[in-house]
Amino acid sequence: MENNFTYATGRRKTSTARVYLAKGKGNILVNDLPLEENFGREVAKILVKLPLDLLDMLDKFDNNIINQRPNKLGHSHISLTVNSISKSVFY
Repeated sequence: MENNFTYATGRRKTSTARVYLAKGKGNILVNDLPLEENFGREVAKILVKLPLDLLDMLDKFDNNIINQRPNKLGHSHISLTVNSISKSVFY
């Protein structure tokens, strides 16, 4: 059976995030919630989209991100998510 997605794991401190990147329309889900509901600040949303935006892949792939021990307001949560997306793009 052929996989239609790319998988990567990102880690920061004691948190872990798994990212599943598949062809799609640019939907980003974090812990089964849309990006807009999971990250309140606009800066956080921009940072999460940055790896895909830099490669003009933002509207070509769907992201399903699963964060273990999420801290929605902390820098650790944002960095962890960005790290995971970056890995999934390049692997």
